[in-house]
Amino acid sequence: MNRLFIVPAILLIAALGLNGCASTPKKKAPDGTTIYRVFSLNEVTLTPPSLLVVQKSKRPFYIVLDPAKVQDTYYLKVAAGMYARRVTVELNDFNQFIQRDLVKLFQNHFETVTVVDPTFTIPEADAWIADVKVDVFQQKIGNAQMSSMEMLWSFAVRAPHQADYLATWTFGSASMKMYPGNDMGITAILEVAIGDLLQALTQKTSNDISILQILTKAPASNEPAKTAEEKAIEESI
Repeated sequence: MNRLFIVPAILLIAALGLNGCASTPKKKAPDGTTIYRVFSLNEVTLTPPSLLVVQKSKRPFYIVLDPAKVQDTYYLKVAAGMYARRVTVELNDFNQFIQRDLVKLFQNHFETVTVVDPTFTIPEADAWIADVKVDVFQQKIGNAQMSSMEMLWSFAVRAPHQADYLATWTFGSASMKMYPGNDMGITAILEVAIGDLLQALTQKTSNDISILQILTKAPASNEPAKTAEEKAIEESI
């Protein structure tokens, strides 16, 4: 009697497995590789270097977040498994590097720091506008357990009425050692990137003045009349 129900039960289980209980296919990256892990920049907290500041500049500082120049998702190729096959780590919410980390850096020097899209019209004539572009964000060496990251990116700043940039830099930021886990590698490279930018901002020119000092100077309307020497220094930069 019991045998009459064994075969139908087996068939029912098989049917359920085919129709609704089958394993979900693994997510694929745009290039067809398997996504090994999905990671968000919201999961990390950076502790980049900062300078001591007596008084913040009242000049408004704007950072343009252009989706054509900075992606919100990057796909990092890593080696995984005993045959070192190539898979992908999906890194989401990369815009946090602009909206959170770069904002925090400049909030140390400016009272107002705002992230805007490329169509935004800057209302203040005495403001500064910064553009950011990330050309490459990738794992340099390593695998799914250990990683070393590389980031090729640019940063530039100008005034609203200027057609040319006051200053522009291109960085090849790279973490100097292997870190356990992709999250630690990503955290390290972004801290290196911010450190590279801060070093560029504070580097003295031949006139013994840094770009950061120029950016944080009070607007011309609030300054006393410049001497001929001061004007010559600014015009030479």
